[in-house]
Amino acid sequence: MKLYESLDLKALTLVGFFIIILTSLKFSDGDFFWQIRTGQYIYENGFLPSGDIFSYTKEGKFWVIQEWGYELLVYVLYHLCDSLILIKAMLSLLVTIILYVSYTIVKRFTTTSNYPLIISVLMWSYSAIGFSYRPHMFTYLFFILTLKILLLYESSPQSKSIWWLPFIMLTWVNMHAAFLIGIVLLFIFLVAEFIRLNHNKVFKKESPYFYKLVLCVFISCLATLINP
Repeated sequence: MKLYESLDLKALTLVGFFIIILTSLKFSDGDFFWQIRTGQYIYENGFLPSGDIFSYTKEGKFWVIQEWGYELLVYVLYHLCDSLILIKAMLSLLVTIILYVSYTIVKRFTTTSNYPLIISVLMWSYSAIGFSYRPHMFTYLFFILTLKILLLYESSPQSKSIWWLPFIMLTWVNMHAAFLIGIVLLFIFLVAEFIRLNHNKVFKKESPYFYKLVLCVFISCLATLINP
């Protein structure tokens, strides 16, 4: 067997994307070390500060830390090797996963094998502007994973992957304030499925599928209440 025949092209592509992103991510975020310092405070004290602990003029002013989970995570990664390498690797991995899941979603709606790859590359070129050392990267990740799971459930109602949604929302709400986008996506999909089932006059037949979706969306919304 020839060497190229034994290699997984998709795996090689993902590794290639990972390496490209890892070497191209630029550190240009002025808030980053402030976020690490906040994570250090949470790690060392075991609780979130209720007021501003860094400013001279605003010391003690009420402060809502919306991305405490991200700040704690980046501090731990930074603390492990006293450098940005693990954080850079984590963000590169996030971007690689985002691009791959986007590719699988596009592929689902196209019949030509070349289109998904072309569209994914274009998405990467456009969205690379937003790739940075900030917690919104997790919003990108969780949004695309939520969409992927919903589409998978729509095509395979027996799939149990839908029950990952509450865990995604639980993590999302503690990573970035844009978790509300996830809730909006869930309700848009729920309404769209209600309309589709009624339009096709199969709602009664498919009611177990729909009510399972309703239950999952409800639990996912409740999960967002579990935060400091």
